[in-house]
Amino acid sequence: MTWTDLLQIPVWTAAGAVLLFVLMYLDSLTTKYHDFQEMKDGNIAVTTRFVMKLGAQAYILAQSIGQATYMWEALAISVASFITLLVLEWLFRRTFCGNGRYTIGARHS
Repeated sequence: MTWTDLLQIPVWTAAGAVLLFVLMYLDSLTTKYHDFQEMKDGNIAVTTRFVMKLGAQAYILAQSIGQATYMWEALAISVASFITLLVLEWLFRRTFCGNGRYTIGARHS
């Protein structure tokens, strides 16, 4: 391991952290409820969903960083996978929830 490799670690880490923050913020905009406020209010379902998506995206980013030669490749792969996850979630909502939106706390009759 060279000094260049050691200096790249904080850059890759910072770029990954910024990307994860931006992607999870964008994800929170796709729901009709306010993710961050719901988590502050103690909503376990929203917190679990958020943590699972964050973990999935972090795993994808880690794998892409491990395989990529250049940082932009890893970040592009992570963004593409995020878009894929959003599309899959949208398809799930359309298929199983009818109107494309989750209903938190509502009773269905």
